[in-house]
Amino acid sequence: MKTLIVYYSAYRKNTEKIAECMAGQFCGDLVHAKDYNENDVNNYDLVGFGSGVYNQKMHPSIFKAIEKSNLQNKNTFVFSTSAVGIKKYNNDAIKLLLDKNAKVVGSFSCRGFFTTKILDIFGGTAKGHPNNVDFKNAEKFAEKIMNEI
Repeated sequence: MKTLIVYYSAYRKNTEKIAECMAGQFCGDLVHAKDYNENDVNNYDLVGFGSGVYNQKMHPSIFKAIEKSNLQNKNTFVFSTSAVGIKKYNNDAIKLLLDKNAKVVGSFSCRGFFTTKILDIFGGTAKGHPNNVDFKNAEKFAEKIMNEI
């Protein structure tokens, strides 16, 4: 199954690490959202969209990539990294994909190291993440999707 993963990762490259892990499992291609061309999806059976969480939302470039793409009946998935690692941050992207008549076949989230000047005092939050357990969970997520499609 030909897979494309569109991601945005800037701060600590947490999302990029997870995207690379998933791409390895899918034997898929990676493209940073800033380099994404909406025509790219035409050549793929499965398209993943992932981002770090910024102010409790996925990065705007991910929403822009989804909005400008023809994803009707396309198998898609969403993933994110955040200080807390909860899937609720994926919900807006999932809703947009469903509005575009895409098939959402999965959602994944894990923790990613985050710090600010205030949190620096405590060494940040989710230090060491993503870690080997997160990578193993990302691989299992990708494997589950491959088995279900």
